[in-house]
Amino acid sequence: MGKTIVSLELADGVGRPDRSRAGFASPGFTLIEILVVVAIIALLISVLLPSLRKARDQARAVTCMSQIGQICRAENLYQTSNKEWIPGSPITTGYYFATRPGTSANPAWNSFVPGFNRFVVEWMDFSTPLQALMYGGHSIPRPRSGGELVATRRALFLKATDGLFNCPSNSMLYGAHPTPGGWPVIRSVSYLAMWTITRPGPGFVGRTTSEFPPLDRKLHMKADDNVVSPSSYVPRHPRLGRESMKVFIADGFRFYDKSNDEEILDYTTETRTAKGIMQGEPPSTFCTAIPDHHREYTMAKKYSWRHGDNNRIMAGFFDGHVESMLADTRGDGPFTGTAVHPKWYYPSNSVVREPSELHNSHIPPGTVLP
Repeated sequence: MGKTIVSLELADGVGRPDRSRAGFASPGFTLIEILVVVAIIALLISVLLPSLRKARDQARAVTCMSQIGQICRAENLYQTSNKEWIPGSPITTGYYFATRPGTSANPAWNSFVPGFNRFVVEWMDFSTPLQALMYGGHSIPRPRSGGELVATRRALFLKATDGLFNCPSNSMLYGAHPTPGGWPVIRSVSYLAMWTITRPGPGFVGRTTSEFPPLDRKLHMKADDNVVSPSSYVPRHPRLGRESMKVFIADGFRFYDKSNDEEILDYTTETRTAKGIMQGEPPSTFCTAIPDHHREYTMAKKYSWRHGDNNRIMAGFFDGHVESMLADTRGDGPFTGTAVHPKWYYPSNSVVREPSELHNSHIPPGTVLP
C-alpha cells in the first residue's frame, strides 16, 4: 500500500503557538508570600543568633582558659628557679619598689634579691617576670641609661596586659592616672593575682631575716582582716598548703571608679599604691563600707564576671590546672556559688575572723580554711 501524507493547514488568521513561552510564564510572588518568607528568615535569625553568640562566647572562654593555663605553667617554672617564691609580691619581684618610700616617677631600678627579674611596672607585677621567662629576657624593654627609665616603664605597661595576658572577652581600654601626660592607653588588665596570697602574714611586720629587712604594714596581711592568714606565712609554694585549691590568677578588672554616674576605667602610673593594677581583693570579699575595698568583683561585675551569663570567672591554680568557677552575681547582695568561697584565695590554715564581710557570711567565725 502506498503512504498517505496528511497535511494540516492552519486557517487564515490562526497563529502558530509560541512554544518558547507557552506554559513557562511566571506569575511572580504575591505580597503575602514575600511577607511569609521574610517572617521565616527573621524567625531563623532569632533562633540561630543566640546559638552563634553562645558558640562564640564559649570559644572565647576556651581561649581564656588556655591562656591562663599557660601563665600558670610559666609560674610553676618560675618558682622552681627562684627558691619557690611566688612572683607579683612586694617581697619578691616588687621588693625594690616596696622598700622605696613614696611613689617616685623615676625609679632607679637596682638589683635586690638574686634571681628575681627586676624590671617590673609596679610592686604587684606578676606579668613581666613571667613574660621574661616565656619569651626570653630580650623581650622585656630595659633602660640603657637613667634617662630612659620612665620610657621603659611606659613600654612595659603596654606589654603587661597584652597577648596571653589579655582575655579575648575583655575589650576594655585604660587611660593613665594620675599623670596622663605621655603615658599610653593600654588594654585593661584581664587577670588578677590574689593579694591575700602574695602578701606575707601579719607576723612579718618589722621582721628582719637574712633576705629581707623590716617592711612596713602595707606589705603584709593584718591581724584584723576578715580572713587572717597564718602569722608566719610568706608567698612561697611550700607555705600555700594545698596548691590544687589555691588560686594564682583569675579573671578580674582594675581600676574602676565612678564619678557623677560616669564610669572611669584607668590604671595607676605609680610604682606602689593600693594593690596596683594586677591584684586586689579576692572574689570572696563582700565589703561595701570602704569604697576602695568594694572593688571590681562587686562594682564592675559586668567586667570581671565576663563568661557564661556574666556569672563565671576562669581561675588558674598554683598546681597549673584551670577551672571555670560559678557564682550568682545578680542583685546588689552577696553572691552565691562555688567561686566566692574564701578557701580558694587564702593560704591553708587561714582563719575566718569576720564572715559578714564575705559573700559566705554563714561561715562561723574561727573557721580554719583547708
